[in-house]
Amino acid sequence: MTKKSEWLLKNCKLCEKEFLSPPYRKGYFCSTTCQRKGRKFKQTELVHGKCEFCGKDFSQPKWWKSPAKFCSITCMSKVRGQNMRAEKHFRWKGGLKRPGKEKRAIKEAKQLYKKCQRCGSEKNLHGHHKIKYSERPDLCDVMENIEILCCQCHAKEHPELNFIAQPIVKNGTHKNCVVCSTEFYVPRYLENVSKYCSNKCRQKIQFTGFVKTCIRCSTTYKSIPSKSEKSKFCTNRCKMLARYGK
Repeated sequence: MTKKSEWLLKNCKLCEKEFLSPPYRKGYFCSTTCQRKGRKFKQTELVHGKCEFCGKDFSQPKWWKSPAKFCSITCMSKVRGQNMRAEKHFRWKGGLKRPGKEKRAIKEAKQLYKKCQRCGSEKNLHGHHKIKYSERPDLCDVMENIEILCCQCHAKEHPELNFIAQPIVKNGTHKNCVVCSTEFYVPRYLENVSKYCSNKCRQKIQFTGFVKTCIRCSTTYKSIPSKSEKSKFCTNRCKMLARYGK
């Protein structure tokens, strides 16, 4: 600790008032009020530019990594919409909308083959059309035209699409359905909640309920799905008698 006689005389950056500050402190402001105002209204160095779309002058902070070309997000989206519309877009298929029957056909083919038809891999399977969808859209759901490939083999067929080679990483687990005991995939955030493989199984339980046996009197009763894990007694009477040992 230094003596007060050794403190330095400085000027406040905001109000320019003289104040004493210890030599080991930076001391930019004379008080906490000036400090709050100085932090709040801190002036940053700005760089001025001109929007490429509307021609409006705008300014941006100097610390930005790359210089901005547009004054707002609306101008940027309008330019991107013009440059990536119709034939200019890399995924343009001639303006054809893919029907849902194509996805169903690919799903059935995956269940049938269960592995890549070229390398035999069982991970990250895709559906590939032997005759392109843009050339023959009527063959989109024909099984003879669909080939099941892994992401690496599929990327060789479409070298212009780099994102196909990136595998889909799944961090979840597999569980068995409470009703039909079929195995299904569950994401990590639903591990403690999900119990059913489909909405059909969930509806069956909602309308019928679980059949359980009372611990005390051994009678069978139906339990609500939300209370199935906790329920042990058929009635409140059995619950009270079991609690007091009667």
